[in-house]
Amino acid sequence: MRKKFILGLLVVAVFVGTAAGCRGNNDAELSELAELIELAELEELSELEELGELSEIETLVETDELFDEELLNSDELVELAELDELLELSELDELDELGLRYYFQFTLNNYPKMLEPRVPDFNNRIETFLGLSERLGAARVIWRYDPIIISNLTSYEFHLRNFARIADSLKGATQQVMVSMLDFYQKTSRHLCELKQRGIVFDREADSSMDVNELMRGIAQIAKSNGMAIFSCAEERDFTEVGVPPGHCIDEYLLHSLWEFPCKNKKDPGQRKQCGCAVSKDIGINNTCIHGCPYCYATGNCTIASRRYHEHNPSSPAMWEYRKL
Repeated sequence: MRKKFILGLLVVAVFVGTAAGCRGNNDAELSELAELIELAELEELSELEELGELSEIETLVETDELFDEELLNSDELVELAELDELLELSELDELDELGLRYYFQFTLNNYPKMLEPRVPDFNNRIETFLGLSERLGAARVIWRYDPIIISNLTSYEFHLRNFARIADSLKGATQQVMVSMLDFYQKTSRHLCELKQRGIVFDREADSSMDVNELMRGIAQIAKSNGMAIFSCAEERDFTEVGVPPGHCIDEYLLHSLWEFPCKNKKDPGQRKQCGCAVSKDIGINNTCIHGCPYCYATGNCTIASRRYHEHNPSSPAMWEYRKL
């Protein structure tokens, strides 16, 4: 099987367990995976500390390397990004053979290169999305248009045009789209500050402006005209009145409709107050994506991400595991 990194940043698969009698629901295997993830997280803190990128107060990436031009433009990363351009849909056979029940959250923003320097070509991403939908059904491939970034490069008018273009391309291939405004976490702010030197100005107050209401109203109408329900993800503001109610990325109601998964109506206590996700376990690992998007919440250092990409073991239950020398 090819690298599990094949989807990179673009897609998050939501796994909801296995059918009875199938491999993967063994307690020992789950314990092994949990241990690998915990070790990876501890090793990440150690790596960042060695690089001088760990705050004494907060475990945040003080990155000077995310926008390293030599690294981002290297032939090595170009080659790796090209390897990830298309999902091998046949690889889903292995998931099905394991009895895994899953659906996809597929991020598709189509931002300018400054904001998405290494993502695959737009048409390739559309092709991948349509291929997933054809195989799994429109209910199991959810479009994510997030985070919504307001800047002099990506204005409100840009988003209306961009959203309409993507929605038209995905019409009939998905039933749902999730949206959210950019959160300026400390790490994200540092990354985006690098772009100020290139003349990009970001509106940090956009999510509290009335203009956002009109933007949400506009994209809600576009979504509806393309047969899509639209929901917001973990937003402090409630946009229900303009057609964008709060949603759930880990959606127990969707799980119930797809596989009669029992609804417990219990919010995940480990998530933010505004998050509506059901209780779940995140098996992702930070600094494993090589696409280098400055708005990313999960990748703060391209050097670490590139190395972990190389160290990935397709036979491991984790995307990347700590290797004690």
